[in-house]
Formats: sequence, C-alpha cells, structure tokens
Amino acid sequence: MATLPLLRGNSISLEEALTDDDNILHRLDYPQKQRDFWSYFISHKREIEALVSFHLRAKYCQVVDESDWLFGSYNVCIPVRINPPSEKQVLVRIPLPFKIGEENNPGNVDEKLRSEVATYIWINQNCPTVPIPSLYGFAFHNGKTDKTRRQTFFSDLSKIILSLNRTKLPRIGSLTLDNEGFINLKNRPLTLRLQTLENEGIPTIPRESTYQSVEAYILDLLQCHDNRIYYQPNAIHDTSDGQEQLAALTMMRGLLHHFISREYRNGPYVLTLTDLHPSNIFVDDEWHITALIDLEWACSFPIELQTPPYWLSGRPIDDIEHGEHLDTFTAIMTEFIDAFEQQETQLQDSHTFQAQIMRECWNRGSFWYFQAMHSPKGLLRVFNEHIQRRFCEEHCTQRVFDRTVSPYWCIGAEKIIQAKVEEEEAYKDRLRKRFGIS
Repeated sequence: MATLPLLRGNSISLEEALTDDDNILHRLDYPQKQRDFWSYFISHKREIEALVSFHLRAKYCQVVDESDWLFGSYNVCIPVRINPPSEKQVLVRIPLPFKIGEENNPGNVDEKLRSEVATYIWINQNCPTVPIPSLYGFAFHNGKTDKTRRQTFFSDLSKIILSLNRTKLPRIGSLTLDNEGFINLKNRPLTLRLQTLENEGIPTIPRESTYQSVEAYILDLLQCHDNRIYYQPNAIHDTSDGQEQLAALTMMRGLLHHFISREYRNGPYVLTLTDLHPSNIFVDDEWHITALIDLEWACSFPIELQTPPYWLSGRPIDDIEHGEHLDTFTAIMTEFIDAFEQQETQLQDSHTFQAQIMRECWNRGSFWYFQAMHSPKGLLRVFNEHIQRRFCEEHCTQRVFDRTVSPYWCIGAEKIIQAKVEEEEAYKDRLRKRFGIS
C-alpha cells in the first residue's frame, strides 16, 4: 500500500488519510517545510554560535551535529557546546513557524516567544520554588501501578500549582514582554489550540483580546469551534456528522450557565500552565518533579478552569468512555484532588480553597465541559459521552435530537452542512491526486 511521509518518520496511507479528522493535506507539507527550516539554521550556524557566546560570555561555542537536534511538536532545540571540549551544553529553543500559524498569522512566532519569556521571568520573580530551566537569553523574530510514586508526583504538582496561585491576576489573558522589557497582561489567552487552528488558516481570537468575565472568554472560544467548521475542508464528513457537530456546539452555548459558578464569574484569575503535559515534566526516580519546560502557553485563567490534568489515566480526553475507563479515571482524579487538598491544608496560606473548587467542578460536570471547550477535535465525543448524558441519556443515541437542534446553530445550517459535505469530497479528490491516484 502506497504511503506518504509525515513528520517524525511516520507515514500515512490514502485509506488512513481519507478517514482522518485532521486536514492531512496540510500535514503532508510539513516534512518539506521542516527540511527547509533545518537548512536555514544549518547555513546560519555561525550566527547561532555568536548569539550564544554573547549571552553566556563564552569564548567559543559550537552547534552540535544536526542528527542530535531535538525536535518536538512545536519547537526545535539546537544543542550548543560551551567552550569545547567541555561537556557543558545549552539549548537554543526555536518555535516551528510551520506548526504555529506564522504563514497565516504573521507575528505568531514573536507572540509565542514573548509569552514564554514573560512567563519564565514572572515565575522566577513570583514563584522561585517552581523548578524551571534557566533562561540565559532570548531574541524575537503512564504510572497507574505505582501509587507511592504517583502520590509523590501529585503532591509536587499540587505545590507548584498552589505556588503559582498565590499571585492573583486582573483578567483572562497571557503575559507578554514588550519592546521596553516590561511584562504586561495584555495578550489574548494564548493556548496551543489557537495557534494550531491558525496554522491551518482558521481564525481564532484576536491577539490583543483579554477578558474580565468567564462567559465572554468561553463564547469566543466556542466561536473558534464554529470557525473550524467553516474553514477546515474536511470538518464535516456527511449529513449526520454535520448535524451532530452543529447540535453539540449549539447545546454547548445553551448549557454554559450550568457549568460555571456565579461566585467565580469575575475571578480570581491565576497563572495556569495549559500545556502541562507529561513530556514537559521532568521527574527523578522517586517521581519528585525536578523541572518544568515549555511554558509558552501559560495563561491567566479563571480559577474554575484550572482543572486537574486530563491525562492522569493515560488516555486521550475523547477516549474516556463510561465503564472501566471512566471508573479508573474517576479514581485517579479523586486521588489527585485529595493530594491537592492535603497540600493546600499544610500550606495554610490559600484563601481560594482550590481543591474544593476542583471537586465541585468535577461533581457538576464542569471538568468535562471545560475539556470539551478546549479540544476542537474532541468536543463532539466529550459532549456526547459526558455532557449530554447528564441531561438526557436517550438523546445520546437518537438522531432526532441532532436533526431538531442543529438548525439553531445558524440560519441556513442545513445548506452549510451540504456545502461542507461537497467540500470534503473535493478535499478527498485532492488527497487522491497527492497520492498519485486520479
């Protein structure tokens, strides 16, 4: 079976591409864009070495061989040796413009860097006990079976979150560093989902948008989901799928007031590490957290939206179904909140009772609502499995619900669904041609 290359040595067949919910045509361009990007930095090794020498006041620096570069989902880290043959190294970390929407939204790279640098400085000044790497300079352009170590990890993670929460922030947004070197909370709440959508030409939240209330932010975020429907060529697979998606988005708006608390509508707001993924957390043999990396998508979020990590059971958010998977997840979630509450009690300096807020959000289903809201690809399944079921379980299997509700997504919704079905057929034709099949 013929395949085409993706990033990281992966490949995809035509059959897989035709059934994937992502825009595979867009992703097929990544390997060439990566090669071009790598070639650029290989040709500018001397400039990189000079930049590192300047910041570290080192006599001689040497960029390591390309085969030793570290390539993540959104950044490349180029190791640079300091005064070789010394073994000391630093990493020059550079965003991948072809992954974060620089082509469609010029300035995304600079926005991401400014937010990350501001977050490093802010945490270093306000939360010095939080273990993060040393920032030398910058420039702009599954552990389910080990309960003891898991408890250690939960306790350390709780301490970090509580340390960040001590400083309250005035609004929803993200920190940024301006040209005069001042840190301000004037940037939109920049999460990786926004730049991932913009990378495919999907409009999201304007760059200077900040929010004083939870509802305004959530409604703007749901508009991003609407824009994915409008702009992604394979967003809707058939009429039934379109009706399901539009009904879910309509009900997400209608049910909003059930999942947020009036008490915390206008704050407090706290710095939240929205990309706190396992690959960004370093631990020792006992699972004590030794360092956190990838801080560029930290946001000032409402306290209710600072939920426990969804990945605690090792499953994607849209793959936690009722039954064994949900039972396992519920047990681990309870364990995390209990550990958080224990740390909160020991510190005795918290006045927001965050563990209680987490538990209330879990009990009323807000956890699932907020996870769906932040997951363009997973919203439908999370809605069907964990939100709709709370109100009317029989609607989860009745097509009449989707047919009845979907027209209220917008005027002319059925015409839009039909147009999107036709657009997906054209998209599939382009995919076939990409694979050399007419």
